[in-house]
Amino acid sequence: MSTETHADEMGLPAPRVSSSPYLRTVIDGGVIYLSGQLPYVGAALDARGIVGATVSVEAAANAARQCALNALSVLRSELGSLNRVTQLLRLTGYIACTPDFAMQPKVMDAASATFLEYLGSRGQHSRTAVGVCSLPHGAPVEIEVTAAING
Repeated sequence: MSTETHADEMGLPAPRVSSSPYLRTVIDGGVIYLSGQLPYVGAALDARGIVGATVSVEAAANAARQCALNALSVLRSELGSLNRVTQLLRLTGYIACTPDFAMQPKVMDAASATFLEYLGSRGQHSRTAVGVCSLPHGAPVEIEVTAAING
């Protein structure tokens, strides 16, 4: 099954359009860099708050999965097809959390699993999971993605 057939069957969300003055992707030398992806579902965040205080690890993991789905949607929109992704190179996850929260990798495992689900072995990547004090719009999770592409 091609990546596109899988994406169609799995129902990727429509890519969100931002009115902010930045590019949602930059392509340079066979690499695509995605701007940070928040856990939007349509026009609203699916969660808000601080992990370890007002957001559970499970809710944060669900938010990380939504961020990954949104990133895949942007990749598909910008490239015309997920089949152009030859390898996910790097995933950076930011988790808005309490100072004593230490389960950032567990939260980001949901995003990593989503990329593997949609891209197979091309979804394997290096990764960093970082705890931060806050994120835009009160989101509990934000991810950045860098991928190698063909064509």
